[in-house]
Amino acid sequence: MKIAEMLPGLDAEALATVRVNAVRLITRGTPKQKEQANAALDLIDREVARREAEAPPAAPKAKRARKTPVAS
Repeated sequence: MKIAEMLPGLDAEALATVRVNAVRLITRGTPKQKEQANAALDLIDREVARREAEAPPAAPKAKRARKTPVAS
């Protein structure tokens, strides 16, 4: 199975792990591993961007009521 086919089925944690491994290979791998990791990193980043674009918008944070000093 090619990585491009595998990425959409991964959960967020697994996708993050694959990304960390790709970055590691880019810095410490053989020339062939670096080439493959660069290609994989591009696919991973596209998948992350796709998921972010499809995610529902975050709910606005509720404002906290101010504490008013009690008159004595």
